[in-house]
Amino acid sequence: MATDTRFIQNAGREVFTGNELLVKGALETEGGVHLMTGYPGSPIASFFDVLGSLSPLLDQHGMVAKLANNEALSLAMVNGAQMAGCRAITAFKSVGLHVASDALALGVLAGTKDDSGGLIICGDDPWSDSTQVPADSRYLAEHVRMPTIEPSSPQEVKDWVNLGFKLGHAGQIYVGYLITTNLADGGGTVECYPNHYPEFNEHQKKTLSYEKDIEPDLEKTVLLPPRTWRREMEFDRRFAALKVEARKLGINRILYRPAKDEVVPMGFIAAGSAYAYLAHALNEMGLTGQVPILKLGMVYPVDEAIVTDFARQCKQVVVIEERRSFVERQVLEILSPLKQSGELKCDIFGKAFPKPLAGIPSTRGLNPSLLIERLVPLMQKHSGLPHELTNGRLTAELSRIEETATFRMHVPSRTPTFCPGCPHRDSSNVLLELRKDMLDPQYMLGKHKRKPVDLVAHGDTGCYTMLMFEPNKPLMHNYSGMGLGGGTGSGVDPFIDNKQLVFMGDGTFFHSGQIAISHAISSGQDITFIILENKTTAMTGHQGHAGVELDLMGRPMFAQDIERIVTAMVPKALSKDVTIVRINPADRDRYRKLLEKTILAEGVKIVVADKECGITFHRRARSEERKTYRENGYLPRKTFMNVSTEVCEFCLECTNQTGCPGMKITDTDYGPKIPADLPWC
Repeated sequence: MATDTRFIQNAGREVFTGNELLVKGALETEGGVHLMTGYPGSPIASFFDVLGSLSPLLDQHGMVAKLANNEALSLAMVNGAQMAGCRAITAFKSVGLHVASDALALGVLAGTKDDSGGLIICGDDPWSDSTQVPADSRYLAEHVRMPTIEPSSPQEVKDWVNLGFKLGHAGQIYVGYLITTNLADGGGTVECYPNHYPEFNEHQKKTLSYEKDIEPDLEKTVLLPPRTWRREMEFDRRFAALKVEARKLGINRILYRPAKDEVVPMGFIAAGSAYAYLAHALNEMGLTGQVPILKLGMVYPVDEAIVTDFARQCKQVVVIEERRSFVERQVLEILSPLKQSGELKCDIFGKAFPKPLAGIPSTRGLNPSLLIERLVPLMQKHSGLPHELTNGRLTAELSRIEETATFRMHVPSRTPTFCPGCPHRDSSNVLLELRKDMLDPQYMLGKHKRKPVDLVAHGDTGCYTMLMFEPNKPLMHNYSGMGLGGGTGSGVDPFIDNKQLVFMGDGTFFHSGQIAISHAISSGQDITFIILENKTTAMTGHQGHAGVELDLMGRPMFAQDIERIVTAMVPKALSKDVTIVRINPADRDRYRKLLEKTILAEGVKIVVADKECGITFHRRARSEERKTYRENGYLPRKTFMNVSTEVCEFCLECTNQTGCPGMKITDTDYGPKIPADLPWC
């Protein structure tokens, strides 16, 4: 496989996506990056796809790219890489930082040594469009005392990977690298620089000596009291060195700085994407270059020297940031003693503006229009701003935003659902039917000689999270996080007599779900785990996991078998009471009978629904079709599934049972019908 030439470009300009820029930045890091790991999740999932596509280049230079089973393990890998003096990167989404926080706290406290380093890339979703909890990873970074940088442009996304390692080297500490959805999913044109590759690597290994390499660092690598508090007392020194390096690198800068000894009416402090939105908003208002901006690159710890310097030249400072007041709070902590002593006369605003004006929102994200809405009233009421800065253009911009808000677009709503051909639909529509029958007193009395059963379904993380939407809403009743559906069930199990079930993907099983199954067995729960084994981590873009035969770099690895793992969890005394079965859910009648029997049985039951992801299956099938077409000039046969309009009664049972987007309404001489949308199906 040929290497994409953009990634070996040593000079000139190239176009990259945000996640591609992270990889190119790693390749350009001085001294080379030895290890790149993590766990896929929006918005950084395609980071791993890029690494996989570059596996020949990485292998050539002994660089290792490896998916971890979960985020905590990836952080432990970064910790381990420090032993050999390696530079390591891990990447995951905001909730992955929660999972990794234990290993991260110890890694940050222990720190790095010599030329080693750890860059912790965290993808945040400020608008919560693809994340189950509001994302603001800056607070967790502060909690574990991890310095954090936040790029605001495509060029910075690439270049600050190297810069992050330089900062970390100065403070002998891990550095957090926060990238938000718009930058990760976006991208742009950047200047490229030469790649650097590690001198010692997977092909040129070193031998660790206990006396020289390990024993001298035990005070900080085996962190238990009293070593813990002794190491904690080093943070001030490490942070001071970090700030000195930040000033040297110019990561925090004052743009459009006032003249010496000049005090201006207003200035802004912003970082990351919020700075980009502010710059855009000021440009729309015709104010570019008219107002000073302190652009912070390191959002934790905020450098008190540059903040104080900036505030001394402003009568009013407005802090612009997405979500809560993380930077604003640090700015207030720095400036409050100076204000209290009378040394500084500067008002600080951010999430709150002078009443009755609305401040910068503290929930969801920002955009230029939203900032214009909030800043124009503040600037127009500011008595100290010259008239030329509060002229009619501000009013015109505000009016334009208000006018566009009045437009109404009639766009058909589309409920998120499984892809056409998704094997999970085989399970959901059977269970919808089964659930209905189990609630029928006559059916249950006649078939099972028992009262009706109301199924309780615990949610989990994966493609099957689409169960929360119609028509599958009765199949997901709660959600506690990845791999925790069974654990949620264990909390209610002692107090209800309902039959319970959990959907779980094979990726989730290897991430953390198998722990929930072990817990269920030890707790004696009455629950059915339906493990949807589709041979991929589908929801994040078809990355691998421990159950497939090739790793991220395309190398053979031992595929672990879910059945054998679960079987090993069952004590001999319970072997007859724990049901473990595997079945292809496409065999609908047999699958339905198996589920009905299994769910109504007592104890822990595991059903492995074994069917490949529809996308990977049809991707491979289309590849074979193209090959046949090239060889023969035509396809001898192609089969489609379809609903015949001649017999369709438009009862909508097919759509209500499946919610499949591969079906459409069409008008016929006999009224509306539901055929298959062949390009989709």
